[in-house]
Amino acid sequence: MTLHKVYKSVPLGSICEIISGTTPSSAVPEYWNGEVKWITPAELSDDTFYVNDSVRKITSRAVKDCSLRPIPAGTVILSSRAPIGKVAIAATELYCNQGFKNLVCSEKIDNLYLYWFLKANTDHLNSLGSGATFKEISKKVIEKVEIPLPPIEIQQSIATKLSKQLSAIDVLAKKTERQLQDAISLVARINKQTIIFNGKKQPLSKYCSEDKRIIQPEFEEAKTLKYLGMENIDKDTWEYIASTDILLSGNSTTYYFNENHVLYGKLRPYLKKVFLPKEAGRCSTELIPLLPADTMEREYLALLLTDDDLVSYIMSESTGARMPRSDMKKLLAYKVAVPDIDEQRARLKARNEQMKKCTELIIKLCKQQENITALRECVFKEAFGNEE
Repeated sequence: MTLHKVYKSVPLGSICEIISGTTPSSAVPEYWNGEVKWITPAELSDDTFYVNDSVRKITSRAVKDCSLRPIPAGTVILSSRAPIGKVAIAATELYCNQGFKNLVCSEKIDNLYLYWFLKANTDHLNSLGSGATFKEISKKVIEKVEIPLPPIEIQQSIATKLSKQLSAIDVLAKKTERQLQDAISLVARINKQTIIFNGKKQPLSKYCSEDKRIIQPEFEEAKTLKYLGMENIDKDTWEYIASTDILLSGNSTTYYFNENHVLYGKLRPYLKKVFLPKEAGRCSTELIPLLPADTMEREYLALLLTDDDLVSYIMSESTGARMPRSDMKKLLAYKVAVPDIDEQRARLKARNEQMKKCTELIIKLCKQQENITALRECVFKEAFGNEE
């Protein structure tokens, strides 16, 4: 039996006073760099519980001139835009910008109980937001959100239980995240170890060349070959990912590729997007088909192209500030030391055996993260049930 079925739900506006924040004018230097705490939503994270300080400070003159209203200690702070749903409790009196709607609790509502209720209903709060540029939830909307209201002692008991349960879940979540990052770092180390070779360095052009065969929209191949854009490449796995927001390529020039090529993403090279096709197709001109020489294995070339040293070099030589692009001449001039083809194959075989174990571990940890998320949702559902 959920709280919504046992206890009457009431609108938040009937048990809380909701106050908004204000930003003093940045054009008045005397309003800033004081000693008065003033927070923004950017300072709150998913792990924030109590807030007792701020990154920026305002002056007492700003408080007076702008008639700012303080947020009392114990107030439940809710971000109302960019994004909606960050929650914390004010541990001390402070001020905030207009990105918050702050709930000052009456004697009828326990602030920790309210904190957990809002955390449990983040998705619902987001669904109530409106706006063209970015979604925002208004004071009037928040006032109408209903919360089950048992006696205060039951609220406190629920809040205490939730704090213990979710604290334990958070410990498990952080441990899993650390393990996942360690596994991902291990993948990077394996890749690096595979291509480290103490030999004579040669330009990359010795081992591959651009093979840009153009397919115009009116060509018959444009109607029969599958299109691939940069957004269809997973940067971590080099695998194809479906997209519902790809360029309709029928009206654009594309490049032909087949299973002999390595596709290199020249746009924003720091994304490290490469693709090893298994069949013929056509791709965006932001993807450059590279044809490996007889002395180069495709997979080995892909590892070289995504190596941090090469990426750092090509970023320093790239063009375009907002959307950097690789200079392909300089990319192909980059010097690398490469073992013979038999040694490449031996190294790739060893790498693939190690990667199989890493991939299995990463899949297991990602599944564990999904289970932790589901567990957290179950805990909230047990406490509050569904609002419907």
